[in-house]
Parts: sequence; C-alpha cells; structure tokens
Amino acid sequence: MKHFTHLTLSLFAVTALAGVALADPGDKTGDKTAAPTMPKAPDQLLAAAKAMTGTWKCTGQAMDMASNKMAPTKATIKNKADLDGWWIVTSFAETKKGGYKFTELSSFDGTKWSRDMFDNMGGHETDTSTGMADNKMSWEGNSVSSMGTMKSRHTEEIKGAKEIHMSGEYSQDGKTYMQVYDLTCKK
Repeated sequence: MKHFTHLTLSLFAVTALAGVALADPGDKTGDKTAAPTMPKAPDQLLAAAKAMTGTWKCTGQAMDMASNKMAPTKATIKNKADLDGWWIVTSFAETKKGGYKFTELSSFDGTKWSRDMFDNMGGHETDTSTGMADNKMSWEGNSVSSMGTMKSRHTEEIKGAKEIHMSGEYSQDGKTYMQVYDLTCKK
C-alpha cells in the first residue's frame, strides 16, 4: 500500500508539473498566472473593416431568375468587424419581397484575402483575392448552388470614401462568363 501511495503521489506531482510547464510556454516573466498573448488581426484587415463598417444602400442591376435577364434592383449591405477583428461580416439583402440575401465572412491572413458566402437559396461560395490594386479588388472562386458548381469572379472598386462599385459574373465551363450583378453602393 505504501508503494501505491508513493506512486500515486509521484504521478500526481509529475502531472501537476507538466500542467504548469504547458500552461504558458511563451511566458518569459516567470508569472504563470499571466494570460497568453492572443494574436492580433493584420493592420490591412483592421483598416478594411473600419472603412467598410456601416450600412450601404445599393442600386443597379442583378440577374432576375424568372426571366434570366438583368433587371433593376435595390439592396442594403451591412458590414461589421467580428470575432476580435479577425472577420468582416457582411449581410446583403435585396429590398424587394422575396429578394436575394446572403451572409459573408471575409478575412486576411497577412498574405491573401479569403471569404465565404452563404445565401438564402442554399448556395455557398468561397473566393480569394491577392488584395487591392488601383482601388480595385478582384476575387475568384467557386460557387455551389441549385444551379450546380460554377466558377465565380467579382470586382469591387472604391469610388470614394462612401461609394463602391461592385460587379460579378459566373461560369459553368470556366471559360464563358455571364454577368449576374452590377451595383453602386453608397454609405
């Protein structure tokens, strides 16, 4: 019994010491009660979130699914930073009854932009971008919806501090693209 108690106490001590050693390997102060330092979102992401935050009113044209033609539309976009500044959450909604809606999450890892979109028709899309060039940001990716899998291309152009022009197109074969929206949004 004495050996069992000694073994139990020894295992408890080793486990406790391992827990202390693993608690915060980056802590150089010797203070094991200090919380680990969390990574900070890249400055480019924080700046984009700050510029985009708020409500934007959009007008332009979008694909009408019933007629398969571009038709006038109006929409609202709301952007906000979330999850400690690591993601920009975008909510898009056409103002007409039964209109198109989506929620999108965008981020920047210090090298590449990425975003994932989920819509009110069961579709989802993943796009990437290398970033802003000449006040334009181009995105490319893949979309999966009731219409199948398609390649996607989007362009966002900053026209001023409170105006952006957005357009997008899709392709089923990856060669021939069809425009599906062209919007000007103002804050």
